[in-house]
Amino acid sequence: MSDRYIPGVPCWADITPPDAEAAVEFYGGLFGWEFENVAPPGAPTPYYIARLRGEDVGAIGSDPAGAAAWNTYIWVEDADETVAKVRAAGGSVVSEPMDVGPAGRSAVIAGSTVIISMLGLFLMRLPYLYGVALFASLAVLVVLAASVTLLPGLNG
Repeated sequence: MSDRYIPGVPCWADITPPDAEAAVEFYGGLFGWEFENVAPPGAPTPYYIARLRGEDVGAIGSDPAGAAAWNTYIWVEDADETVAKVRAAGGSVVSEPMDVGPAGRSAVIAGSTVIISMLGLFLMRLPYLYGVALFASLAVLVVLAASVTLLPGLNG
């Protein structure tokens, strides 16, 4: 476990617009972020890690068929166990727990009421991802505000 994060704390954010390259240009110009595409060769869509002063601050993926949405991920000790708790509490699972390369294990959950719309869970395994250095100081309030969109069919 990291000395920067405890379970229940936001630890990562990414956005999945239809046009990732346009988003890279927009957020790069807006915040001064630099980007690196870390998607494996031959991947169907890019995944750009955003950095500021050399520190990871978030990412831009791509969902060609979807609408742009910021995704907030909460640090958990066990993604599978947390998903089981979500189901027991009446929530739903949008994306089952899956390994995200060597970085960790991720899932996406949704509440049955307006209390949460969608929320990502993440168990990080790589030390360089522990405590995305500038995330808390730069992005968390903007991202949390942006992710409170009500999604039809997921909010009761």
